[in-house]
Amino acid sequence: MAADKTEKLYVGDAILSVNGEDLREATHDEAVRALKKAKKIVELEVKYITDFSPCFRKISALNELGWGSQEAQRDAARANWTETKTIPLKLCYLCRNLSMSDPEKRTVELHSPDGKSTCIIRFPDAAVASDWFNAIHSNVTLLLSQCIAEANQVMTSAPNSREIKHIGWLSEQLMNEQGSLTWKPVFIALTDKDVLLYDTAPWSKEEWATPFQSHPLLATRLVHSGRLSNPVSGSDVLTFGTRCGTRNGVETHIFRVETQRDLAYWSRALVQGSHGVAAIIKEVTCPVKWQGGDARLTIHYDSGFTLHTVVPSEGPEPSTSTPTTVTWSYPYEKLRMTGDDGHRLLWLEFSDGSEQELDLGTCPKPILTERVRVLEQVLLSKFLMVLTSPNLHGCKAEELTQMLDVKVGSQALTALNLTGSCPVVMCLELAANTTGKTFNKEEGLKLSGVNKKVYANGLKALESMLDLSTNITIKDLAIQFGCTPATELAMKTLQSYEDEFKSKSGTVMDFTSPMFQATALCAACRKLKLKIDWNKLRELCSIKRSTYDKLVAEMEIHAVKLLETKTVEKQKRTRGLLDEVEKHLKDEDITKKQKKENTQEQGEVDDYEVWKKKILAAAAKAKEQEMNST
Repeated sequence: MAADKTEKLYVGDAILSVNGEDLREATHDEAVRALKKAKKIVELEVKYITDFSPCFRKISALNELGWGSQEAQRDAARANWTETKTIPLKLCYLCRNLSMSDPEKRTVELHSPDGKSTCIIRFPDAAVASDWFNAIHSNVTLLLSQCIAEANQVMTSAPNSREIKHIGWLSEQLMNEQGSLTWKPVFIALTDKDVLLYDTAPWSKEEWATPFQSHPLLATRLVHSGRLSNPVSGSDVLTFGTRCGTRNGVETHIFRVETQRDLAYWSRALVQGSHGVAAIIKEVTCPVKWQGGDARLTIHYDSGFTLHTVVPSEGPEPSTSTPTTVTWSYPYEKLRMTGDDGHRLLWLEFSDGSEQELDLGTCPKPILTERVRVLEQVLLSKFLMVLTSPNLHGCKAEELTQMLDVKVGSQALTALNLTGSCPVVMCLELAANTTGKTFNKEEGLKLSGVNKKVYANGLKALESMLDLSTNITIKDLAIQFGCTPATELAMKTLQSYEDEFKSKSGTVMDFTSPMFQATALCAACRKLKLKIDWNKLRELCSIKRSTYDKLVAEMEIHAVKLLETKTVEKQKRTRGLLDEVEKHLKDEDITKKQKKENTQEQGEVDDYEVWKKKILAAAAKAKEQEMNST
């Protein structure tokens, strides 16, 4: 440019006005037009680039973003005049809807390993955001295995080192100062024996050795695993909960994950870890008082329950070196029921009718709860190994067991005679059925401590309580019992009963349950006089005989009304093809008979006409002869 050649102006200088015309708010095109309108003498008011060049040399916003990792610190030492930022994904926390609410699902959050920096990226739409989230999440997950290997290498030189099995970022549900629920990022590591919680991702040996909280896996149980309403965004999030018996009481934690795969990963890791540590420890021993004397209760992973009585010692607890004698011993399959008063007493009832009361002495309730949790974990781990195939994961069984505690409770289970190890064994069988794995029913019945009839009825009851029962339709039952002609009448009977029930009571009832399906089919079969296995059909309902008979009688009333109005044809067998053939043959016979009769009638008419003509001809001839003779 000519102005640049004068060295009075430079490319980049800002033109503020031309011949007094203010161009501070003008566009580029307006400034060009103003310069073209100028005469030979052009007065310019400018601001040199040197006056505001420091603004351009300001550090980029991307470079101001710190990142708590060793790779990021090395990147920060490079030149800061750049428009790119490299963010290492190792040990980063990838999440959504955590720091800010995003109902449109267009943002992705990436938190640094030290928890001090957050990068929130907003995408054009939810689909693009989901694609980027899945891509980043896959890389973060792949890096975890490398991090586990590096962490175990760091921990080898540390005293009392523990092998790290699983690591990763989760969000824990907490109560803030305002009393509302919120989520806080927490880094979790599972070792072969413990659950370790950190505020930030540990890098050094010292950081790995100082978690802000830890729980023994043996006393930790998976409470639930599924969806939960998010108090921040209002949408559902994937969560799992844990309960742990500690010396300070029972602690409950609810953790949030981002994907269904993460939920399965952590749930499986917790359950397998707790079962694994029970198998490793093999034996749990605690001091008790039995019949007023000092003793020790031992629960062995293979041999079961054993009580050793010891000679009283001067200390507060019996000495392990004191000679002991075995007072009683029972294998696992002899256990029928367990219970505690929540303070100091523990009861064990065995199949021979003996009930052993154990006093944990001055042990406070939290410690009792912790020990009970340990005993339950050993029992569940033992049952899982005995009853199921190696391919069956215990996560589902653990989840069903916890659902029973929440939905049903111990009192309802006791009323159904489902106590002790019986509910645990049934949950294992239900878990095996839902996952398609094998289950040793003979061993399960033996370990449950109940007879075959009680076990079968209890299994159906638990299946219904846990919403695991499949909906059986009238058509399915009709095919199973060979009474398909009653299907239409049974379906209309059930519909009539449902309409009358809703109009009278106005309450909501689940008419898809096997109870209503079976009773409607039974009523239809009785009215159509179809024979089926009545007892087997009643067993599908799992209800009392009196209730079943009463419901069938009510269904029969509706079936009679339907038959009287002739809405359903009465039939014993379905023979549609044979009926059509018989009808066709019958029609053919009728047609042939009619043709034959018509032929005979036509022949008779012809004979009469001939005879008539002959008579008339003879009469005419006789008359003619008479006239001729006269």
